[in-house]
Amino acid sequence: MSFDFEYFCQQNRISYISRGVNVKKNEINICCPFCAETSDPDPSHHCGVDSDRGVFSCWRNPTHRGKKLHRLIMKLMKCSFANAQQILGLPVWTTPPSIFKQFDDDFEKLFEDDHVNKDPLFFPKEFKPFNTGFHHEKSFANYLISRSFVKNHITKLATDYSLLWAASGDFKQRIIFPNYYDGVLINWTSRSIVPNPVRYRALSEDEGALVSVKQSIYQWDELIKNPTRCAVVTEGPLDALKVDFYGQKYGFRGTCLFGKQSTMEQQSLLIALSEVYDIVLLWLDADAQSAADSLVSQCQGVADLVLATVNTDIHDAGSLSWFQIKQWCQQQLKVLDARESQSRSRQTVDRKPSSRVSRLWLQN
Repeated sequence: MSFDFEYFCQQNRISYISRGVNVKKNEINICCPFCAETSDPDPSHHCGVDSDRGVFSCWRNPTHRGKKLHRLIMKLMKCSFANAQQILGLPVWTTPPSIFKQFDDDFEKLFEDDHVNKDPLFFPKEFKPFNTGFHHEKSFANYLISRSFVKNHITKLATDYSLLWAASGDFKQRIIFPNYYDGVLINWTSRSIVPNPVRYRALSEDEGALVSVKQSIYQWDELIKNPTRCAVVTEGPLDALKVDFYGQKYGFRGTCLFGKQSTMEQQSLLIALSEVYDIVLLWLDADAQSAADSLVSQCQGVADLVLATVNTDIHDAGSLSWFQIKQWCQQQLKVLDARESQSRSRQTVDRKPSSRVSRLWLQN
């Protein structure tokens, strides 16, 4: 069943036009809410919305488009993904019985479970932010530079992603990657900057994590709050940072699974991402092909999850320079444009709305 966007505009007093030079057949146009946040706001009604197909696109800026209406509704109504899902008349998505459902329903319930630490999660005193002038900080900055982050970008990188470092304690000689859900610190993982058999070490639930990293994905808050055209799912946080930091300007956001294998909770979160992004690309390390194929297969029919196109000589995203990330993004955009062109051709032949496969973990 298609969503009546015209009626939605009438109910919410959103200005629209149904006729005009820029209005396509079977569409209505509104002022682009994404252009409104730029230095060049939409002077008229340049964002076309097709209710039958559930897509939107702006004539002025090709990046302001989507194959689902969630992102547009979220921007117009300044609401959450779950609220947009309700507005669209779709079942409210939740994960299987997990801590995320408790976050959504009632934050206080989070602390009622016996297996959850009743105290909020705080960083230990030995965790330090970057750009504070401490002598030890240089080693951690140099490690990021050795991983092909540009030296002049380190301060901005650390600030944008709230990176920390520890020279002592349980996470000694590690860079810390905090992870938030709905603005609440739920866990963190870390990467050793010195040779260590345990390269990545995450805070466990026994140590105070509100949620295991394997029940979450990296940067959930940011990915839902500021979606672009494509979400890229990688294996580790450094891979995700490289894609996100250097790929955002091209329409790519990065997240990770904190490992090669995915859990049911993580699969549920990827399904939710597919409702907000045009496409979700899976880019695991070169030695994780079977795990990548398995995840795509498990999500088939319920999420637009596609294996990223990567040259065979590339091991992972974290090994690339900023320029190589730029090249990769540009290559992916060509692939995505060709894919969407083929999709539009098929939709021209058959405009009937397709029924969607019943999803797991949905509640009416």
